[in-house]
Amino acid sequence: MAHQIIALLVGINQYPDGVSNLKGCVQDVQNIHDLLTTQYKVPDAHIRCLTDADANRAEVIKAFRTHLSQAKAGDTIFFHYSGHGSRENAPQEFWQYAPNHKNQTLVLADSRAAGGLDLANKELAVLLQELAPTKADLVLSIDACHSGGITRGEGDLLRQASRQVEKEGNNRSLDSYLEGHYSQMLHRTGQLEIPIVPHLVMSACTEYELAQETRHRTGAFSSALLEALQDPTANYATVFDLARIYLRQWGFSQTPGTTAYKGFNTMRQFLTHQPIENVLKQNIYFLDGQWWMNLGAIQGVATDVAQPTTLDVYAEDNPEEALGKGIITEVQPQKSAVEWQDFAPDEANRYVGQISHIAVAPLAIGIAGHAPTQELVEATLRAGRSGLVRLHQRLSKALYRLECLPNQAHLFDGLSGLKIQGIKGLGGADLRYMVDVMKTVAHWKRWLKLQNPAPKLSPDLAKLVLKEHRRSEEVMHLSNTTLYSARLVQISLEVHSQLKQTMYFSLIGLAQDFAVEVLHNLSAENAGDFSVKNKHRVNVRIDQNKYEAWYTYLLIVSTDQITDFVLTQAGLKLGHDVVHKGDSKGLASRSKLTRNPQVKNDWFTQRVSLKLVKELVELTSHPAQAFQLPESIVTIKGHSALRGWLCLESAFSQIRKEPIETLLNALGQCHWQPLDLLTTEQKLHVLTLTQLQNIEEVTSENPLELMLDLVLAPEETLLAMAFYGEEIHTLGEANASEGSLTTLALRQLVTHPKDAAICQICLVKGRREELKTLRGASF
Repeated sequence: MAHQIIALLVGINQYPDGVSNLKGCVQDVQNIHDLLTTQYKVPDAHIRCLTDADANRAEVIKAFRTHLSQAKAGDTIFFHYSGHGSRENAPQEFWQYAPNHKNQTLVLADSRAAGGLDLANKELAVLLQELAPTKADLVLSIDACHSGGITRGEGDLLRQASRQVEKEGNNRSLDSYLEGHYSQMLHRTGQLEIPIVPHLVMSACTEYELAQETRHRTGAFSSALLEALQDPTANYATVFDLARIYLRQWGFSQTPGTTAYKGFNTMRQFLTHQPIENVLKQNIYFLDGQWWMNLGAIQGVATDVAQPTTLDVYAEDNPEEALGKGIITEVQPQKSAVEWQDFAPDEANRYVGQISHIAVAPLAIGIAGHAPTQELVEATLRAGRSGLVRLHQRLSKALYRLECLPNQAHLFDGLSGLKIQGIKGLGGADLRYMVDVMKTVAHWKRWLKLQNPAPKLSPDLAKLVLKEHRRSEEVMHLSNTTLYSARLVQISLEVHSQLKQTMYFSLIGLAQDFAVEVLHNLSAENAGDFSVKNKHRVNVRIDQNKYEAWYTYLLIVSTDQITDFVLTQAGLKLGHDVVHKGDSKGLASRSKLTRNPQVKNDWFTQRVSLKLVKELVELTSHPAQAFQLPESIVTIKGHSALRGWLCLESAFSQIRKEPIETLLNALGQCHWQPLDLLTTEQKLHVLTLTQLQNIEEVTSENPLELMLDLVLAPEETLLAMAFYGEEIHTLGEANASEGSLTTLALRQLVTHPKDAAICQICLVKGRREELKTLRGASF
């Protein structure tokens, strides 16, 4: 069946006595109805319009359950609301999800009549969950005051300023929420959970702003949205970008927001969801005495303006003939300041820009193997005009490498040796998919490095804290942390700020499978000292067939709101081969709100990474016992006194540079190589002993013996070394093998300077005559 759009449009001008009436909401509904029927050819039967008295609580809920529920898989469900937005006291059971103890609400026609109720964000979340079985795409447009977080679930922490008017009275009872949905859940499970399903929300303003109306008696946001939709082929990102520009240039102070939940794909045509090519030219506009381009550090613009990014500039209505050049002089997370080089623009006009030079180097990926396959991949990459990736032949130490075979190509992590993804087939769709995989990796790498080298505000005023929850205590971690555990680890994240002005905070998760996910998007207005805590603990773990796992979290702190759908990207199915079968509103009139932050156009980032290493085997004090590490060439003999746990971990990481990586790089220059301690494809070079007891009992007279499934050549020597950033410690040495085994005696253990119960050991081998050169090398 062909794709269908099923729409519910709600607009309320007339409210009961005591609530101010609005002027443009019904007209918004009519305008959007006309757009759907003319431009998108939606039949009237697929559109339900509820206005004024008809838009009461019962009818709106009924329309969700009877009209919108008609959608089928692949359809688009579109809900638009124009009217009052508000907030109200929330029951205590919801306080863990809302630091200000408030709900965000839609004020329906009878909400403020005797016995009436607003439609709370937590109820709207349930209505969306009820639509999830249709497998249709869910799109919401909310032109109301304080609409920024109208569908937020438990993962989104809110911090809001006071409104002009909000609902008076005591807390709503939990039973009053959508026929007792949450009270029944609490009785049934003993806890509350706000549902969150894949959907997109476009909101007229942030949580603490007021949506405004135009002099033509329409909603400013709705009008900007309709103006942006003059191009029916535009995708969500482009439509929202244009709508935001129109609002700014029309003089409205509100800041529209958009949030894509649970991987909603915004790079498709608006409502029709046809896939389109990425837009390469970005909008340029004049605001507050400065020209801006909607492209920033998140998209890869270099933050070092000493080597500025340059661009070609075009008229918006003639994007083929360049008018001149511009350079980027200031870089924000999602926008950059532009100065013109060879022409004088008209401030009343809009322009588009295309990057002609960017100072950020593309991700270098080594390419080798079957020459015809290489040529096809390189041609596809050139056709995509992406500056994110550059392929290099004869690149000996690439972070990533692409191995080409007849009718196949496979991308590998150059450090761990693990396969990221591959294609079997060299059709157009296959090749474009592989290019997209490489671009996904490049985007992810840029996220890891995202920072502002010269912020105006001190980064020390906002901190991201990772808290580890142990059985008897909580441990707070900043920056880089490695945890060794044989079990699940419980963590939570906290944001602590002392910034005394309006700020926006985006907490981003960077996953090992190259996914980028927005974990929290929150704001604080003139907050001063505050902290926001994730009330829910998260279990982090290592996959059964893996030895370690990485978790990285990035906090973006900005004076400008960050549009979070541009932050997200889906992960990759690591190790898989892909075969393609074909190508593929507070309660008030919408009036102006003035804000005067102390610092404008500033941002910085904070980062914390967690490396989780699996404890494999417990080492007990039984000299006659041998402890074999699974899938490893290493066996350790029991010691008379030493106790602890044995782990294997990597020396190299795409997340952060470990001290041992510096050591091994230097060893490589002396032609010494680390041992691969596993018998599988995964490369682990570090033997780590944790929870050590009686370390001082390991001596030359009473060594700890390692037996390795390894045969040394006559000219080779095997060394055990420890290195924590300064001095190299030699722990033991072996010069010969017996049969198929090599025994190495550790005469001492040197523990980590930050943890006296951990010793990291790297085993390296090389030629005897180079041993002197190795020991004399500069590290």
